[in-house]
Amino acid sequence: MLREHLYAYLLNPDDQRSFAVVARFVEAAAKHSVFIRDADGLGRWRLARNTGLRLPLHAAARAAADLLADPRRFTVRACPGKHCGWLFLDQSGLRTYCSLVTCGKVAQAATVCAST
Repeated sequence: MLREHLYAYLLNPDDQRSFAVVARFVEAAAKHSVFIRDADGLGRWRLARNTGLRLPLHAAARAAADLLADPRRFTVRACPGKHCGWLFLDQSGLRTYCSLVTCGKVAQAATVCAST
């Protein structure tokens, strides 16, 4: 459910329902977080060791929160590749595909075939 709602919100920032669902996951993860002093002397939020089997879900929720709080969130694009569905950060404003090696080459090949 987290993945689906995060995806929906990233594609449609007006989707308040999806944001609310993601926020609930993030808030649950925050309840299992501790603030520690890391080896470099800086404070860091970490998931508590006793989080249990929900650790991967909470880690994904924390990563989602980091993305949604970062201005780079506005550079998220959806790959137009046929049957792809991947999202990617397009900080340059020039990318079209998630990967030129996969979706980009397929699209180029389809364009060449269509023009011949």
